[in-house]
Amino acid sequence: MGSALGNVYPSDRSEVLFALTHQLKRKDSYSMKYRVICKDGSVKWVFDSGKRGKDRDGNPVIQSLIMDINDSEQMNMMYRQERRQYRDAITHDCEYSFSVDLTSGYLEDSFEMKNGENPIWLLGLRLPVRFDDYLERAKTVLKSVYTDGRALEDATTANLLQCYQMGIRKCEYDYWDIRQNKYVRATVLMSAREENGHICAIIVGRDISKQIREVENYHKEMQMANSGLECQKKELEQAYQEANLANSAKSDFLARMSHDIRTPMNAVIGMTDLARTHLNDPKYMGECLNKVAWAGNHLLTLINDILDISKIESGKMELEAQ
Repeated sequence: MGSALGNVYPSDRSEVLFALTHQLKRKDSYSMKYRVICKDGSVKWVFDSGKRGKDRDGNPVIQSLIMDINDSEQMNMMYRQERRQYRDAITHDCEYSFSVDLTSGYLEDSFEMKNGENPIWLLGLRLPVRFDDYLERAKTVLKSVYTDGRALEDATTANLLQCYQMGIRKCEYDYWDIRQNKYVRATVLMSAREENGHICAIIVGRDISKQIREVENYHKEMQMANSGLECQKKELEQAYQEANLANSAKSDFLARMSHDIRTPMNAVIGMTDLARTHLNDPKYMGECLNKVAWAGNHLLTLINDILDISKIESGKMELEAQ
């Protein structure tokens, strides 16, 4: 064992020795992966699987099979690094982020929010806790905001798993955090684990207070604009009705005035014709001329009244104190 252990990469030796002794204490087999130093000095990953046995003489031995897994392990390391980079990117400057196994339905790992608070403790819960229990307790201090996302009331393990089965890998829930006085969008990103097929989710919360308030201000401005348009519409309708009334009043006034003007005009014309037929009768002509004068004065009064009304409408009427 000592010579074999000498080929193990130095930083892995203590871990390999511990894993080997620990596993063989519990059972007659072991399995592990570690790095070894090759003859050419290169370092490779290997998978070592073995079990207790006996040789031909009955002496106890360990029979092991070592496989070269360097290529697959390198690929796995690249994949894990990419996943870490991806997770770091989506969790950058977020309010919180945590993972949950939706298949088991339990939240097992603790996490902290951006302000340093632990929501598990704040809600009076202990790990591991059913994810649905955590959600129900969290909803008591959160208020759903109905935007383009899903309603917070629908956030359950069963509903998330149903979304995954329907091919939906991303769900978003917008809510108002009463304690922190801010709007938050919880984004749920779901994927299946390769090792056991469990559906797991990464949940990331981001502050969207600025966006929500911009939308609210926009709606308020639109409401004010619509209210202003309604007022203008009512004013225009009222002005239109007043204009119609004014036009109707003018039409009625002109109809009446045309009748009132026609009466003295007829008197002037009629009395003039009678006077012409009695040129030799001074007395009768005098009576006719007096009636013509009266009708003319009456007509002048009507015309002056019309001119006064026109001045009033045009704002040119001058009043004199007497």
